[in-house]
Amino acid sequence: MIITNSSNVIHFVNRPISRAEQLLFSPPHTMKYAMNNVVKIADKYYYVKRCTDRTLLNELIGSCYSSIIGLDAVDYLIGIDNNNSNCLYALSEVFFRDDYDYTTVFDYCLMKPDDSKLYSRGLSKYYVVETGVLDFFNSPQLTDNVLKMSAIDLKTGQIDRKNYNVIIRRGIDGIELEKVYDFGLSYQGVDSFHDETYYYNPFLIVRRNTISLWGLVHRYPQLYDSFSILRDVPVYDVIKGIEKRFDIKVEDTTMKDYIEQDTEFTGILRKVK
Repeated sequence: MIITNSSNVIHFVNRPISRAEQLLFSPPHTMKYAMNNVVKIADKYYYVKRCTDRTLLNELIGSCYSSIIGLDAVDYLIGIDNNNSNCLYALSEVFFRDDYDYTTVFDYCLMKPDDSKLYSRGLSKYYVVETGVLDFFNSPQLTDNVLKMSAIDLKTGQIDRKNYNVIIRRGIDGIELEKVYDFGLSYQGVDSFHDETYYYNPFLIVRRNTISLWGLVHRYPQLYDSFSILRDVPVYDVIKGIEKRFDIKVEDTTMKDYIEQDTEFTGILRKVK
C-alpha cells in the first residue's frame, strides 16, 4: 500500500496517555489493557493499533461494509508515528462513555470466555447452527446488529471475531452492541478460510457451508437482507473508494488477491436463497 498524499494521514507521537487521563473513560475490566494503547491527538483521544498494510486495509474495508448495511462501527483513520514513519496505525476515537456499563458477552452471561467449551456440543455434525447465546439476550435490536456483523465477517472471511473483539453495553434502553471493531484478520487467504470450517462469534456459530447458512437465514430472515446487499458490493469497488478517500494506492497484485478471495467468499453467500 502506497500513501500518495500524506495530508490525509494523521501524524502523531505514539505516547500512551497518563493514568489520570485514563480515569476519564469507563472500559470493561477485561479491556483495561486497551487504555495502554490510547493517545491524545489535538484534544481527542484515539485507540492506536499498529498494523501491516493488509490488516490496516482490512480495518478500512470492514468499516466501509458496516456503513453500507447500516451497522455502527468504528470509523478508522490512518496514522503514522512521527518517531517511525515506516509504521502504519489504525486510529479510532475512544467510544467508552460514563452513562453505559461495558462488558464482554461471556462476562455478561457469567460464562468463561472459552469458545471451544461453549460450542463443543454438536461440532462433530457437518451442518450445525448454534444461536443459544444470541437467543439468551432476547433483544431484537441486538440480534439485528449481531447478524449484520456476522454477514460482514462471512463476506470478508473474518476468522478472529472472538469474545474480546465484541463489546456490549448496558444503558437505559437495555443491552446494545457497541461499535464493531477489529476486522484485521479478514481476507487471510482462501486456504485459511477453508481451514476454519465454521464461523463463530460470542453470540452464534455456524458452519461455513450453504446448508448451515440457509438454516441460519431460515431462523433469522433479516440476515438474508444483509447477504443480498453485501454480495452485490465487490471488494474492488470498496478498495477503490478507500484509495480515493485516503489518497493511497493498493498494488495490483494485492488487489488481485482480494478480488479472488472476495469471489470465493461471496460465492457462498450467493448460494443462500
